[in-house]
Amino acid sequence: MSQHSGFFSGETFTRNSGPLPDGAFASFSGSSGGGTSDQQIQPWSSGDRLTVSFAPDGTRVSKYASNLYQAFGGFLSAGLMEAYILSAFQRWAREANLNVGVVPDGGQAFGTNGPAQGDTRFGDIRVGAIPLDPSVFAITVRNDSLVSGTWGGEILFNSNAPFTNINQFYSVALHEAGHALGLKHSGLSGAVMNPAQLNGTLAVQDIAAVRGLYGVRFLDRNESANDPNDTVEDASRIENPGSLDGRIPLVVFGDLPVSGDVDWFELHPLSGYGGPISFEFVSAGISLLRGRLTVVDEAGNLVATQALTGSRGGRLKITVPFAADGTSYFARIEAVDGSLYSTGSFALVTTLDDQVNFSPGYISQVARGDYANLKQSDVREVFINHPQFFFNQELALNDTFLTADRLKATQGFGAGRHYQVHGSFSYLNDADFMALRTPDTLPTGNVMTLRLDTMEQGRLVPRMQAFDENQQPLSSNVLVNSNGQLVLQITGVQANQDYYVKATAEFPGDRFDLGNYTLTARFDRPAVSLATIGSGNVGPGQLRRYHALYVAEPQLFRFSLFASNGMDRSLGQVWMTVLDTLGRVVYRALTVPGETRTAPNIILRPGSYSVMVSFAGATNAPPTGLDYVIKGDNVTDPTGPEILPPGEKPFGKELGETNYTYPGGVSSPDPFLFVNGNLVNTGGTAAAPPKVDANAWYWTQAWLQPTVPPNI
Repeated sequence: MSQHSGFFSGETFTRNSGPLPDGAFASFSGSSGGGTSDQQIQPWSSGDRLTVSFAPDGTRVSKYASNLYQAFGGFLSAGLMEAYILSAFQRWAREANLNVGVVPDGGQAFGTNGPAQGDTRFGDIRVGAIPLDPSVFAITVRNDSLVSGTWGGEILFNSNAPFTNINQFYSVALHEAGHALGLKHSGLSGAVMNPAQLNGTLAVQDIAAVRGLYGVRFLDRNESANDPNDTVEDASRIENPGSLDGRIPLVVFGDLPVSGDVDWFELHPLSGYGGPISFEFVSAGISLLRGRLTVVDEAGNLVATQALTGSRGGRLKITVPFAADGTSYFARIEAVDGSLYSTGSFALVTTLDDQVNFSPGYISQVARGDYANLKQSDVREVFINHPQFFFNQELALNDTFLTADRLKATQGFGAGRHYQVHGSFSYLNDADFMALRTPDTLPTGNVMTLRLDTMEQGRLVPRMQAFDENQQPLSSNVLVNSNGQLVLQITGVQANQDYYVKATAEFPGDRFDLGNYTLTARFDRPAVSLATIGSGNVGPGQLRRYHALYVAEPQLFRFSLFASNGMDRSLGQVWMTVLDTLGRVVYRALTVPGETRTAPNIILRPGSYSVMVSFAGATNAPPTGLDYVIKGDNVTDPTGPEILPPGEKPFGKELGETNYTYPGGVSSPDPFLFVNGNLVNTGGTAAAPPKVDANAWYWTQAWLQPTVPPNI
């Protein structure tokens, strides 16, 4: 592992992908010591709405308590340390279609169950510190499409790190920020992502890498190269429907993609309205843009101007005390100066203060939401029909192959490599068909990656299916299916051909069949796969089976669980439960017939675990039971830098040896061993979970919360 950066990231593993016989061993073979693989380089779903937070000291990280501020308090003040880390993120953000806004951190344990992005309790990327081996400065859980839950992007500085100066700290922060955004190591001299060097300036190859994930920064939806809004004469219109009587806040989103850009917006007040009108600029929680807001009337008379300071984004509010009837007002948004913080996205919130009837908290929530690519009319739906709002309602106009929406490629990427659309399921059996064309060349193999993210927690459980140009269904590999996130990969796609995507609710007619979503299709991501590590059958005649899992090094694991026998949920359910030696539940996943589902990733520390697969019965359960397949791998560097006493490594290596010694006399270089088959329970006992509402569990996952915290 490099002197300045170890990190939780992956190796290339090649294993059998089919069912395993009883008693078979499944383990990982591949490189170690911080090596990476292209297969795990994945961008965040909404790179233009990323957030970062700083975990307060005492926040639990596995068995540790984060001590970020205590560890570096004698070296850097809290404010200066945060400023250096934020500036590291902004260096990356200004080079691509990226924003990183800073938000508060509630102090929940790292890895707490929740969405991969958009959790309101803390940032998408969290920063903390724990004691690590002195040979590393920091570790990062690099963003990965397979990192389900809140672990992706977490940065942990080494509280034992021998930092000697501020430049060294900043260079490490810049490197780790790159990992948090999804970048791998580089072997090129001078690159920030070179693990053998401390570099404080992004090299050409660093910039190319981050743009490859997120595209180049481009003009926002309010303007184009031929229709800019850089002058008052070309101001973008703030739509102000008179039928709403000023009750609804008017929210528009914008972006300053380059230093020196200016955005103008125009508002026509309601006829007869003479009360106060407020214009509020918001970059807080959206980006680190240091903006200036200026408001003038239609005669060019200055109402007021305000400017931000600092490096955390912020809010500016200017109120016109008494709007003149029939007079238009103009808001000008620009950067304060040409500094690092002169680029970024923002929201402009306009309210007719005597009429508006929404709380400032809810207005702020919408302003910070992932709505920048929506039309103003769709953003108004968030207020008008709260909480049951729907975007892009097409009234069954795209419910068939013949009426499929033809998607346009996203700006900022290579032609045809990236597509994104916002949609909704707003009525029973709503189905959205989309057509898209693959690029002339497929840069990373014949792979299509589809990702659907629901836009509200607890509202929708989605399904996707891909079809070729002849409308024939294509097989897909389910990478993630939990917490409102569904990721599929389809291999064997051809260049310069049409394909279709069908999106629906997973089970139309249940209470999770309506809601909004963002669907992304990419043709520049390499294939990713989870290996089959266990399989079997459970049912009325065999209610549970056990597998053994031996963990030699602290690792972050991901698992998927599939159950066969069609799509009839009434046939029963299959649970996967991981127990430690005291019988404590540290992980659970649930699936139903015909489905692959995942659960948030879990850190498992060294020791023996039992994997109990159990059947939750049904009156019409088939006598033959349900077949199941467990897939998984680890996301971590298996030689991880955690300091462990010899007694905490039950499967340690002998002096000078490269292999771990596992039970049964198995010698392996791999950091864990999964033993397939109906084995004797190696852990304590635990009651098998009962039959539940599978889609409700998909969102609440109450069974994931053990009575005793795991990993102690």
